[in-house]
Amino acid sequence: MTYWDSSALVTLFVEQAVSLKYRKIHARNPQVVTAWHAVPECASAFCRLRREGFLTETQLSEVLIRLQSQSAHWLILASGTRLEQVTLRVLRLHPLRAMDAIHLAAACLIRGETVSTMNFLSEDNRLLEAAAKEGFFTG
Repeated sequence: MTYWDSSALVTLFVEQAVSLKYRKIHARNPQVVTAWHAVPECASAFCRLRREGFLTETQLSEVLIRLQSQSAHWLILASGTRLEQVTLRVLRLHPLRAMDAIHLAAACLIRGETVSTMNFLSEDNRLLEAAAKEGFFTG
């Protein structure tokens, strides 16, 4: 099982230098596991790319439609009291921003409930370091 943070998910929709790496991972294991805020974070990244001129308005519309379509098949952990509790623990232990801590907390909850080991994908080095300290495979 593999947890995808938003920075890794974006590479599946918009061509980046690391897109091929993530497409290969996704081809081997197409089940995306993520947290409730991944879809809005991806949408935010796509809108930023439009504002910066990397996407046209038409491309933005197309990628947002693909995001909505594909995310309907993802395993998404919803917000709730338990996620909030684990997020607070993660924030106390690791130097993360709030949304990154939510990703790590969601992965911890999913791993704890379903599997003993889990891969964690991200393009954020600080988040990957924290995930490794939490026992995730990040390589």
